[in-house]
Amino acid sequence: MKKSLKLGVFLMSVGVVLSSVSFVLAKPGEIDFTLARYLTRVKTETHDISPDKTQLTNDHIQGIKVNTNSFDIVVKSGDNYAVQELDSAGQPLFESKVENQQLVVSQKSGRNRIFQSGETRLEITIPENANLQKLTIQTENGDIQLTGINVNQVQVRNTNGDITLQQVTVTGGGKVTNENGDIEVEQSQLPIVEAETKSGALSMKRAYHVGYGAGANLHLLNQSGDIDLN
Repeated sequence: MKKSLKLGVFLMSVGVVLSSVSFVLAKPGEIDFTLARYLTRVKTETHDISPDKTQLTNDHIQGIKVNTNSFDIVVKSGDNYAVQELDSAGQPLFESKVENQQLVVSQKSGRNRIFQSGETRLEITIPENANLQKLTIQTENGDIQLTGINVNQVQVRNTNGDITLQQVTVTGGGKVTNENGDIEVEQSQLPIVEAETKSGALSMKRAYHVGYGAGANLHLLNQSGDIDLN
């Protein structure tokens, strides 16, 4: 599902490039290669867009908030707080700041990925000993992956992409919602969970505490896609 969507975005981008090339035709038999020279300069780079290091402590950060589209998002555990933009163009597309004890990551105004090669992804690292109070992520046309983190409340929403929770501990609850993509949970510690899919398969290969409605703390809802609890 994800591959077909990304292929559609790629073909649309190729169409934009080809239409732009038509404007640099000088006269029959002559082509201005200005755009071609620009495209050859496009590189895939890694940008460290972390806020000031003095703010990157457990005392300053109690939550993470990300709102973007058309990019993959990874939140994982590591040695220190860090925000990186991988496989990106020459200039960062994202910016981050610490505000109201939240690490907030957002897309820069006016920045797009039409002329980028590769698949840009946003990677957020938090210390292994961090216990986040809240994690809020909303995106479209990209995957969300959470790996090895501890969080009290989660609010994750995606459209046209997959959501993966791998070795994640959720102590409180929240809601994980997807549309046109799968939700996969692997080797995670969850509170009482309710899982529902409107159009897709539901499988549970590991024992999780299951509840319904108000009796559940964590709600997994998929409009069109599978839910796998492994």
